Amino acid sequence: MSSWCKHRFHQKKWYREVAFVLLATIMLSAVGAVGSSAVQTEPATLLILGDSIATGHSLEDYNSQGNPKSRYSWATLLAESYAAKQINLAVDGDTTANLLEVVQAPAKRNTIAQADVICISIGGNNFLQLMGQLFAAGTIFTPDAVDSAYAEVQAAAQQDLDDIFAKLHSINPEAKILVQTLFAPYRYFTVEIEPGKTIAEWMGVYVDRYNAMLKERAEAVGVTVVDVGETFKTRGQESWLYASMSDGTLNEAIIALAQANPHPTKEGHRAIFETYCETADALLTQALASKPVSSQTEEPIETEEPTVTEEVSESEAETDEPPTDTNRPRGKVIAIAAGIGVLLAATVGACAVVLIKKNKKK
Repeated sequence: MSSWCKHRFHQKKWYREVAFVLLATIMLSAVGAVGSSAVQTEPATLLILGDSIATGHSLEDYNSQGNPKSRYSWATLLAESYAAKQINLAVDGDTTANLLEVVQAPAKRNTIAQADVICISIGGNNFLQLMGQLFAAGTIFTPDAVDSAYAEVQAAAQQDLDDIFAKLHSINPEAKILVQTLFAPYRYFTVEIEPGKTIAEWMGVYVDRYNAMLKERAEAVGVTVVDVGETFKTRGQESWLYASMSDGTLNEAIIALAQANPHPTKEGHRAIFETYCETADALLTQALASKPVSSQTEEPIETEEPTVTEEVSESEAETDEPPTDTNRPRGKVIAIAAGIGVLLAATVGACAVVLIKKNKKK
């Protein structure tokens, strides 16, 4: 082979080798960059606690076995709006006493501990159960009987709320907790029970008393109050509630009241969702921002026995040790690798230019 042919052969060989290395390096850099953006963050967790107002009961796609329970519920709308993962532990028919049992259950501890925001809807069934007892006793509109029974129910609910807030704070002191006030479910039952006083007005007095107590207890421990009751009272529309009756005798109204649906409609759920946004948008935006993914991230595991993680002391849990190779966020590692790849690609490219120029001189 002539010297000129050898020179061309080696020159082509250099071109092929340089091109191959350069292309491979660029491809690896691109894969690293894509991997970094794909796994760098995960959605924050929105935990929903409470009763049927939180499950979406009576909405058209309601499913008591589903989670989240309805795509039209205020809880689902909230999770979707802030790009959060919803975990819904609400149970139809639960009272404040039932919710206290939920937050005290060892099986729920991990779920509560991993929540970024906790939203609570509770207390309506305390009141509805009292109404049922008064209906059964035939003393539904007897002032002394109602006041005495209501005072007892509210005192028990107050103690439950104090214990619920304290338990949530002890399990997860970093979580933002929000609690919503009650709306009057029979606001549009406007049949009079006596001249100048409607059923809605009579019931509204007791709802207002509960809400005043709820606000006081929540604000005392730094829990954010979402005043759904005020929204329904001042801006509410009849389409927000299923229960409604404006004409008829008192006896007819009492029968209808016992059978009426106390849940909000789809429009009512949207009103609740909007009240959350109006009240706590900044808090929700910050608390539900996407978080860096760690190699140790796990789904909540609900077991009846405390896990090893739960038994770690506070002093051990609050150590400021730098992250090791086993717990360093994967996103950062991949990002570093991508940066090195880009730098290597640039270096190889520069070398290729020098070699090509050198070969041309020859």
